Amino acid sequence: MAAVEPPPPTEAAAPGPETDESPGAGSGVPEPPLWPEYADPNYVMPTEIEVKVGRVGTAATGMGSYEEQTIICVAVEKVPVGFRKPNLGGYRHKRTGLRYHHAGTQTEARTRPPRDMSSLRERDTQTYETVSRRTETVRESGTQMRRVDLDIDDTSDLVVYPKPYFSAAQQLEVNRKACITMQRYWRGYLARCRAHTKRMAILTMRAEEAAQAEMEENQAAERHQREIKRRLQPRTKADFELLYNELGTWRHREVQKIHDGVFGDTAEAKRRANAELLAKESKLLQTIDNMKGRASKEGRQVRVRKLLKMMSQPQKWELGDGHFVDVDTPFSVRAKELMDLYEGLTAPLMSTEERLNVLLSVKWTVAEFDCTLSSDIIELIEREADLLNRGRSSSTMTGLRQRVANLFLEFIQTPEFNPAAQQFSKVPDETIYISPETYTTEFAAT
Repeated sequence: MAAVEPPPPTEAAAPGPETDESPGAGSGVPEPPLWPEYADPNYVMPTEIEVKVGRVGTAATGMGSYEEQTIICVAVEKVPVGFRKPNLGGYRHKRTGLRYHHAGTQTEARTRPPRDMSSLRERDTQTYETVSRRTETVRESGTQMRRVDLDIDDTSDLVVYPKPYFSAAQQLEVNRKACITMQRYWRGYLARCRAHTKRMAILTMRAEEAAQAEMEENQAAERHQREIKRRLQPRTKADFELLYNELGTWRHREVQKIHDGVFGDTAEAKRRANAELLAKESKLLQTIDNMKGRASKEGRQVRVRKLLKMMSQPQKWELGDGHFVDVDTPFSVRAKELMDLYEGLTAPLMSTEERLNVLLSVKWTVAEFDCTLSSDIIELIEREADLLNRGRSSSTMTGLRQRVANLFLEFIQTPEFNPAAQQFSKVPDETIYISPETYTTEFAAT
């Protein structure tokens, strides 16, 4: 980085003719330079400069060793560049105002002499030059051939015979057989992998088929049990329609049997068979009607309990972080208390003392409101309490208890007594008819 200081401001000279009587002329006072030395645009760098480099070394004498600094002068030659150097930018110091410019330099690249390619692929170039050298081994040894005057033991000698000549074609055949062997093992491995994959796919498919068959069998069994339960314990309208349709099918089939003479061809036999069929049909219809009454009663109880539970549920309020909390409002607490009283009224197998406590709680609850409904409930509660004090059995008061429960349920469903029932009450459809005369006189003006 090179720091460049901005030039100091100079005062402009007044215009006028140049004379020798300018200030400072002939007085011997040097004029200040227009540009600093490091920023003079007219400066020309010499072709060769001398750089002094200091090197610190250690020198030893008879008295000891000490550090010695040596100055080395290095001549640096400037190589002219045939292009203009690019502006690499820079930055300015905020406090001092000095400008720093990025600078770079590069030494001249060395050029290698061209390589001689004339004798690159000749026999003399590619022939290895051998060198014979003599050496002395650590262990002395020698060889001796048999002579006429010298007998040598050759019992342990080994005769080595050369093997048959092995041509390149034979080597290629050996390689080909080895490749075939490797290919055979590799293809066998791939075939075993494919067989294992197919085997696992078949096992998986069979397991899925078995699971699907078992699931279908279970679904069929559940469906069969559900159909049987629909016929033995019908609950919905569709269940009773199914029973009536099956009863009609059975009756039609029995009538066809009577006409075909299965029970006899005489008129008396057919009359007797029709009478028996009518009695059976009447009995089945009566059974279906009884089941319908029980289902209606149980369904009503389920709906009532569900309604009371929904009234007594706490409200869900959303917090600022998106979570919900359950909050018991006065309306939900009131609905919960009324639901507990209704469950106490409809609970079976209660002792006389427990029943009297429940009746007393219900009486004080409805006595807060002065209306016809609360008066009727209080009257029935006092009548049941009087019968309990007289020792009457519970079976004789079934109808009375049912009336008390129904009236108290009506009390719970009234928004005036239970504010939580407002959102579950049925709003009557009050359609307002406006005649053309009324619209013209009252609404058109507005």
